[in-house]
Amino acid sequence: MTPFDPKSAVIIVAAWPDEQLKVRLVTWLAHHGFDLEHNLWDHCCRDVVVAYNRAVRDLALPSRFDWFVFCDKDLMPGPAADPFLAADADVVGVQYPIRNPESWGEPTRIHTGLWRCHRGVLEALSPPWFARRYSHDGCDVIQCECDFFREKALAAGFAIARAGWADHAVK
Repeated sequence: MTPFDPKSAVIIVAAWPDEQLKVRLVTWLAHHGFDLEHNLWDHCCRDVVVAYNRAVRDLALPSRFDWFVFCDKDLMPGPAADPFLAADADVVGVQYPIRNPESWGEPTRIHTGLWRCHRGVLEALSPPWFARRYSHDGCDVIQCECDFFREKALAAGFAIARAGWADHAVK
């Protein structure tokens, strides 16, 4: 596996509904050497599971890149997120405020607000990469799309780590 290098990674931002990015996100990416002129791609889809699966199928896998940074447009990393760039794992996520903080759980638990992974992970996992599981009556989410991906990656033998902290600009 090639080491992570921001200069040769692509950033894929989920930018629904208005395709607008937060200045703090762009500033952090630029500060760490990401090539924002050529390697910043956005996609826009209302359904988050469909958006993430399409980002893998339509943007990441057809590209020439080895590393992908996936980010939701409302994540705002700063200096506390810097460990995310140095962590040594196939998949790395950043912790950030969410409605149910207990869902962070064990150290391999990540959520898809800001995470990165190596091409080999996406190629090894069969689609769908992301899915939600619902209660028998469809009224409750019993497994989020993030944990679905994490379980598939762990089952395939990939290393997952969580490093760093970011703010979350929830409206």
